[in-house]
Amino acid sequence: MSSFLPSIPFSDDLGRGESTRGIHRLMAVLYELRYKLRYVDNLTLKVDKDYRMHGTLLHLVLADYYARKMEQNGLPPPPWLHALNPATGREWSLDERLMTVGVGFTEEIRATREFHNYYLHVARDEDWQPIAVERELLLALIDFPEIREEAIAEGLGDEQVTCRGDLTVVRNGGLWAVDYKSMNYAKKDTLPPWREGPEHTMSLQMLFQLRALRAAYGAERVKGVIIMRLKRNAPYHYDRHPIVFDELLYRRSAFTILGRVRQEREIRARVAAGKPIVPCLGECRGNYTCDYINLCQASAAVMPLVLKADFTKRTP
Repeated sequence: MSSFLPSIPFSDDLGRGESTRGIHRLMAVLYELRYKLRYVDNLTLKVDKDYRMHGTLLHLVLADYYARKMEQNGLPPPPWLHALNPATGREWSLDERLMTVGVGFTEEIRATREFHNYYLHVARDEDWQPIAVERELLLALIDFPEIREEAIAEGLGDEQVTCRGDLTVVRNGGLWAVDYKSMNYAKKDTLPPWREGPEHTMSLQMLFQLRALRAAYGAERVKGVIIMRLKRNAPYHYDRHPIVFDELLYRRSAFTILGRVRQEREIRARVAAGKPIVPCLGECRGNYTCDYINLCQASAAVMPLVLKADFTKRTP
């Protein structure tokens, strides 16, 4: 058991969504106003978007499945698996978690239950041995050898970043980070053909997961990252694909992370000094519309109404 404990600080709390100071937050500094609204003002939608909630629910049932598999294999499961529901005084059931997290999303809960039943059947003979579920790893910039001296010289060596992986498994004698990607693909019975491209091989999220796992367990034990695609709609389907990264790109990713930490500190310093923050504008629309578009385009008179109607303050 001890061989599967990370050599760096970690947390096994059941997270919802992004890591504390992970890639989503660090990449948000590219869009300064969005960053301020999300991570300084801590504004979040009162009602989540359906596609995002569906993904959250799928992550939840897979977390439950692999946490139970850890226990069946003789490893201590994450503490949340047997936590008590304060409303009942009994252990949380998976169904209670789904209904609590997904309150108001009846169709997404129904589809997630169906996927869970499907996955229980098709994955029962898999060779994956889970050792961590939703584990958040905590790294300091001095843990990145490529940027250690530069970070120390700038006084950033102790700056911490985090990485919460969906799943870590033992397969073929090595450790793998597994990242779930759910897809709404109603056109056919199976997922579209896999095509490995820059969205995978140049993904800072994937590169950071690999870095975090190597820092936690040793580079010699870590084989790589697997993307597991999930079809959200019936008939359900999934597939798994190991990603091959360029080593030069892997080394350069440390400098990207250092640059994002610098930018975050600069934005927060400007906010504290009362200086203006640059709006995103060109990034307001796309496949996934920004959460704050209605707030940003509201007049000064209407803005308080939008804030009250659509947003709540999250706990940082």
